[in-house]
Amino acid sequence: MSREPVKPIEMNRLRIRARWFQITGILIVFQFLLGGLVSNNVINPLYHIVLGFVVLAIVLATMVVAIFSKPSLRSLKLGSVLLVVLLVLQVPLGFALLDSDTPLLSFVHIANAIAILLTAFVSYFVARGWEKKSVLKV
Repeated sequence: MSREPVKPIEMNRLRIRARWFQITGILIVFQFLLGGLVSNNVINPLYHIVLGFVVLAIVLATMVVAIFSKPSLRSLKLGSVLLVVLLVLQVPLGFALLDSDTPLLSFVHIANAIAILLTAFVSYFVARGWEKKSVLKV
């Protein structure tokens, strides 16, 4: 009877999970709520701005985890990169909107926010389906 050496468990291995996109989606919904409150002059825009940078940091972390996690799906990598690109575009749009309140700029900012939310939700469902498939295979 041969004995193979036991491989140590790697605790520091990154894995992309649906939870990353779920947290991002929830924070983006809060961003929508805060954006509505800011546009109606109920709250200070600083809250919306701070949460926006928190969302950007989480999306950057999600992208890093999606790119470097083993195994990972190409669609999750693309979804996380698309989220970063859309958020990087959203920041100057938001600051420009603070300086001038033009309807076109407001429309572009809201349309981009909807694209960000949809990308987060689609990525969440792709990651969730992938997790379910990987659990069934084991």
